[in-house]
Amino acid sequence: MKTIEIIRIREDKQEIINDSITEEIFLTIDIGKAELVTLLCSPGNLKELAVGYLYTSGIINNINEIKDIAIFFIVHDKCCASVNLTVDNIQGKNLSKVQPAGCGKGPMFYDEALESSQKIQTNLQIPALKIQELMKEFQKLSETFLKTGGVHSAAIVKDEKIVVFMEDIGRHNAIDKVIGHLLLNNNEISDFTNCILLTSGRISSEILQKVIRYKIPSIISKSAPTDRAIDICRAMSVTLVGFARGNRMNVYSCPERII
Repeated sequence: MKTIEIIRIREDKQEIINDSITEEIFLTIDIGKAELVTLLCSPGNLKELAVGYLYTSGIINNINEIKDIAIFFIVHDKCCASVNLTVDNIQGKNLSKVQPAGCGKGPMFYDEALESSQKIQTNLQIPALKIQELMKEFQKLSETFLKTGGVHSAAIVKDEKIVVFMEDIGRHNAIDKVIGHLLLNNNEISDFTNCILLTSGRISSEILQKVIRYKIPSIISKSAPTDRAIDICRAMSVTLVGFARGNRMNVYSCPERII
C-alpha cells in the first residue's frame, strides 16, 4: 500500500487527507528467453502467482516441472517484476489463449478438455452457518481491502479452517497465488477434494478452470456467477455458492453438500 495526499469532498465541504492506495505492478513471466505473459498484479507473493498461473493454465502439471525460479525487479518510470523460469518441455500442450474478464494485459491459456474430464468426487459437506462464519473471517483477513477497497481475496479452507489466504488487484491472480502457495508447499495439503475455495470476485468460466484443474469440489464467493460457470459446475459436480454475504447465500449446484 502507498499513502498519498488527496482532497476528499463530502456534501459541500472538502478536506485534505492522507489516503491508503493499492499498489500495482507489471509482472512478466518468462520461460527461458521467451516471454510467456505479462500480468498486472499486486507486488507481493510473485513466486506463488507465477507458479499458480503456470499450473492453472495447464502449462505445467506439477511443481517438479519447474527446475528454477528467479525473480527480478526493474524500476524505471514504473515498477516492474520479471519471473524467469526454467520449465520442462511445454510443447504439444492443447491450450487456447483467451482474454480474461479481469486485470492484466496477458491472456489465459484455456483447456476445454478439462470441462469433459471426470467429475470431481468428494464426501465433503459443510453447514451453512459455518460458511457464514468463514466468510466473515475471510473479509476480516483482507486488511488491504479494508484500508483501500482496491483488491480481491482468495483462500483455501481445509477442515472448516482457512489455511491459505492471499490478496491481489486481480481476482484471477489472488486464486493463482493461493494455488501457487499450495504447490510450493505441497506437504501442507495432500487431498484437495476435501477443500473449499473462497473468493471475493465474480465466478466465471476461467475461474472454474483453476478449480477443476486442482480438483477443488466447492467454490464460495460473495459475488455473482455467470451462466457458463453454473453449467460447468453442474456438469463437473462442483458446489457453487454465490452472494455469500451476512446470513444469506445462493446455491447454484450440488446443494447436497450444504447442510
